[in-house]
Amino acid sequence: MKLPYYLKVTDSVKYADSKMCRIRINPDYENHEGLMAHEYEHVKQWYAFLAPFLIAAIVCWFTYSDSIAIALAFFSLLAKGLAYTFIKGVRFELEARAYRKQLEVQGPQNLEVFAKALAEGYDLNVSVEEARKKIKG
Repeated sequence: MKLPYYLKVTDSVKYADSKMCRIRINPDYENHEGLMAHEYEHVKQWYAFLAPFLIAAIVCWFTYSDSIAIALAFFSLLAKGLAYTFIKGVRFELEARAYRKQLEVQGPQNLEVFAKALAEGYDLNVSVEEARKKIKG
């Protein structure tokens, strides 16, 4: 089952990006299966972060406090983005998983390119070797 997402084709991104359940992709890469696999993995990650907080919000709504439930529901929307932005270990893990999915589509010959991109493009302070190992799983 494919999780729902909104796809916007726009030249306002160089390649592609995702936020929550929205993927933006440059028209030049609209049919790039590897890049779409990478960004869709981020959408799946957002849903994975969303679920536990949303469940907690529902439980709070019925058992404890409406205001806490509303706060948890709101936080559930932002949890992945906050963790990705402020916790380098989370960012490293989430990007490595997305590159792993992209690698499955594009083939192992791209491992070095992806490892270099991961090591140098996300403010992670990791080596290309560490990035390569993380992407490989």
